[in-house]
Amino acid sequence: MAYRNITRDDFNHVLQSLGNDPAILMDENSPNHLCTTNTTPWYINLYRNWMESTSPKQRFNQASSSPLLLIFISLLGLAGGLVYIAHQLQGLEAGETRIKNYSSIQNKLEQIQAELHELDERIDDQHESFLLHLEALHSKYRGSVKLASNVAPPQSDTHEIELKKWRHLGIGQNKHGSYALLHDGQQTIMPNKN
Repeated sequence: MAYRNITRDDFNHVLQSLGNDPAILMDENSPNHLCTTNTTPWYINLYRNWMESTSPKQRFNQASSSPLLLIFISLLGLAGGLVYIAHQLQGLEAGETRIKNYSSIQNKLEQIQAELHELDERIDDQHESFLLHLEALHSKYRGSVKLASNVAPPQSDTHEIELKKWRHLGIGQNKHGSYALLHDGQQTIMPNKN
């Protein structure tokens, strides 16, 4: 028997040209060797066909013969370059604003630090002056305290000693008038205010 070398794609192409077999239902899945899955995108197939049909010399002549295509490509490249430059300038401006913001924040921090240092010095000065004033008052009144301690305490009156025992508990009112409540630790008396 004669052997023929037929590729799978050629065989599938012949089968497709014959059409659908009425004995095979359309809902059933066909075997893998009968399926033609074209996984390459259409533009790649178009490019392959164009590359096979023309030589590189003809392609260059075709491209150079259409000045509109060259102008379009150059304008497209120019637009891309302008977009790139604009993007870089925007990045530089953003960097400059960050640097300005950083330097202004740093200046404010330095001002705050200087103010805090000045306040710290003021507090130290005021603390020292307060201690000196306190020491002066202490030395001034130390002599008078010594003099007062040398003098004998005054003798208190016996009536005053007796009066100091009493405690005032409050004020009340009844039908006879107002009265005060006094207590000496042993008894409570209610003298009339009148």
